[in-house]
Amino acid sequence: MADKQEANRSRLVRFSTLAGGAMLLFSAIIQNFWYDRLTSRANELAEAMRDRQLIDKSGLIYQADFFILSSPLERNANRDQLAKQTLQLFAKKLFQSELVAVSAASGFDQQQKSSYLSSLKLRAANVHGDQSASDYMQFIDANGAQFSFMLNKEWRDLVPERARARWTFLVLYVAGALMVLIEPFQDWRNNGAKPNSVARYKFNTRTTA
Repeated sequence: MADKQEANRSRLVRFSTLAGGAMLLFSAIIQNFWYDRLTSRANELAEAMRDRQLIDKSGLIYQADFFILSSPLERNANRDQLAKQTLQLFAKKLFQSELVAVSAASGFDQQQKSSYLSSLKLRAANVHGDQSASDYMQFIDANGAQFSFMLNKEWRDLVPERARARWTFLVLYVAGALMVLIEPFQDWRNNGAKPNSVARYKFNTRTTA
């Protein structure tokens, strides 16, 4: 009877070891093919949004300069020329910002992205006054908002998914490690010695006669 119980216990221990090894393998797969992929994509999106913020800030500076230079209180030919050049720089900054968003956004085919950017670049080159700048920004609001929306949506969806991947990896790793350690723990408890797995690596300090 005791031998049968010991045999059942041994089979259970072996099963736990195999199941733990499988869980460790699965945790490694999750780490490499799910969590790392999400982390890489999250870094790309974070970099794109950071670049957009920097470009938008410089664009706002050009926009403010334009309003200052085009003030009716101190208008002259030189100031008008500078205002026009500043407005063109503002339009270029908007194009660069949209370029970053379109390049990073997913869910759109390349033809759709190329068509929007081509039209936007052509319109940016034709910005020369208040009305053309207003039309240019309205075009961005009407056609470019979808790219910005998808960029922000993907980022919002990515954060919790990345957290799920991380927690799934940790749970499987810890559970698998504990299950793998059952066999050497059983050996230690039954024999009052160091686990066989440790002894195989010659860490056992006992000497033999």
